Amino acid sequence: MAGHIQSSSSVEHETPGYLVNASLETMGSIELDPCGYRHVAYGSRIGAVNFYLPINGLEQDWSPYKTIFVNPPFGRSYLWKEGPIRNKAFNIKSWQSVECLTPKQFKERYNNNNKIQTTEPHPWAAERQSIADWIAKVDKNWHKYPETQTCLLIPAATDTKAWHEHIFPMHRVCFLKGRVKFVGAKTGCPMAMAMVYFGTQIKRFNEVFSKLGAIR
Repeated sequence: MAGHIQSSSSVEHETPGYLVNASLETMGSIELDPCGYRHVAYGSRIGAVNFYLPINGLEQDWSPYKTIFVNPPFGRSYLWKEGPIRNKAFNIKSWQSVECLTPKQFKERYNNNNKIQTTEPHPWAAERQSIADWIAKVDKNWHKYPETQTCLLIPAATDTKAWHEHIFPMHRVCFLKGRVKFVGAKTGCPMAMAMVYFGTQIKRFNEVFSKLGAIR
C-alpha cells in the first residue's frame, strides 16, 4: 500500500517517484516495501520484496531486509478481511481478500454485514490500525537491528505521542517543502509531510534530502 492518503473514497495513492529515488540514493537499495502498491506509475515496484494485501506488512518479520521504504496509510484505517487461508509463499496465515478502508467505509461495511442472518460465524474480521503503529514498528525494528536503514514517509504531526516517543529522541527528519502530490491525486496532500530516516548514513541522508526540505 505504498503511498496512502486518507480520503472519503480511498486510502491508496502512489508515492511520488522523486521521493522513492531520493530514498534509493540515500540507502543504496530498497530491499523491502511492506506497504506495496501494485501499480507504480514511475516504472517499477519500489522494493525487491513487496508485501501487498491480503498480506499485512505491519504483521510481518522485517529482519531479513537491510533497506526498507515505508509509506503507510495515513490516519486511522481498517483492514477488512474475508476468507482465512494459509499463505504458502510466506508460510503465514493470510486472507483471500483484504481491503484497506477509511472509518466511514468500515462503518458502512460493518453495518451491512451485520444485517446478514446466519447461524455460522461470519467469515470476516476487521482490524483497526493507525500510522502510530507503523512508526512504532519501524523504530522497534531499527533498535533490534541497528544495521538496517529505513526511510519512512509520514505526515509531520510533530505534536503526537508517536513522534515524541519514536522519532525525536534520535532520528533524522526532512520536513519536505510544499505539499506532496501523490500519484493520481488531483491536489497536493492537505498536511505537511516528512521523511524520517532510521540508520547510520546520516551524512548521506542530509546531502540528498536537504534539496527537498529542511533537515532536523
